[in-house]
Amino acid sequence: MRLPLFRQVVALRTYRLTSGGGHRARTWVFEARRGAKTLIGVVLHSSRSSLGGAFTGAAKVLNWGFAR
Repeated sequence: MRLPLFRQVVALRTYRLTSGGGHRARTWVFEARRGAKTLIGVVLHSSRSSLGGAFTGAAKVLNWGFAR
């Protein structure tokens, strides 16, 4: 969290990354803290029609990371 722009982006509920050429996938950047451990993750190519897939993917990544 040393980069001010990254801090600004992850403080938002949503942030739209722009891309050319008809790009339609969603990218989710997130941060979570458990105890003294902080993790930052990304879910790429999430469904535009369902946020559930992105949240499920993020939860799996975080659970995996916190278990290490």
